[in-house]
Amino acid sequence: MSRLNEGGKTRHPVLHDYGTGGLWWWVRAGSAEEIEIGRDEFEDAWRRARREPAV
Repeated sequence: MSRLNEGGKTRHPVLHDYGTGGLWWWVRAGSAEEIEIGRDEFEDAWRRARREPAV
């Protein structure tokens, strides 16, 4: 399912499930763990942004 590109990263299919069906897309990453770390960092930043008042 994945293919190596010239940057040494692999294409991984990723699913985002909205609860009523899912959306698939391709992500280039060195590993599945790299995708998980990026997702966790994004979710943490999103939570912080929603807690802080707009300036």
